[in-house]
Amino acid sequence: MPLRRSARERRLLREELFALQEGRCHWCDKPMSIARGHADRRHYGTFEHLTPKAKGGQGHRENLVLAHRSCNEARGRAMVLGRPWPPAMERVAPPSWERGDG
Repeated sequence: MPLRRSARERRLLREELFALQEGRCHWCDKPMSIARGHADRRHYGTFEHLTPKAKGGQGHRENLVLAHRSCNEARGRAMVLGRPWPPAMERVAPPSWERGDG
């Protein structure tokens, strides 16, 4: 059964992930926003499932990160087409929240 969260729980989780990721997109490592009504929706931090729901991934905290809406959508299209993601290169070093030194 899918995990359901209230709007408040989703907001708190988004804020937690935003802080853990130091306000940066999981995929491109550029700054993102979680402010309501942000003018450029492409740079809004959306929930990204590391293991996609279509491949059995769940909405558990361990499977979620934040990514720009544009990065999230591009990754989804790449996976459907069987292309690697990220398309150009892998990150040189993971962000500090992944390394555990942040």
